Amino acid sequence: MGLRRSRSIGEEKTHLQHVATAVALNIVRSMAWFEGLPRAQTRRSAFVRLYDLA
Repeated sequence: MGLRRSRSIGEEKTHLQHVATAVALNIVRSMAWFEGLPRAQTRRSAFVRLYDLA
């Protein structure tokens, strides 16, 4: 979503932005779920891949 930093100074406005960002993410994820789009594969570390080979 590109919202890593708060646009305003102040705890109340920052909290409001965090809540709005969370709502937007949930809407995007819900729409992808309704459309049946698969989720991205989780990356596995090199150590886990080595462990699987053993």
